[in-house]
Amino acid sequence: MKHLPRTVLITGGSQGIGFATAQKCLAEGCRVILIARDLGKLENARTRLEKSGYAAANIHLAVGDMEDCDALPDLVSRLPWIADGLWGLVLNAAVEILKPAR
Repeated sequence: MKHLPRTVLITGGSQGIGFATAQKCLAEGCRVILIARDLGKLENARTRLEKSGYAAANIHLAVGDMEDCDALPDLVSRLPWIADGLWGLVLNAAVEILKPAR
């Protein structure tokens, strides 16, 4: 029986810790699903990953806002590899609100 590659879904996967996590997962032989709000940043992340030698076939991009709970079921239903099950889930999406300290 052939084993399917492990799949890891990473929210906030287009930059920072999410991007670094995607690199590590790909290096370990996983497929990654990167979710972020900005398509341009996602496409840039994929380009950078491909230039590092990771196969485009193992990288899926999905635009989504984790704050929009009503849209999440539809988003998840359109993701590839989900029917095979997830090996990992990295909930990394974050919002940074900068305010002066007083």
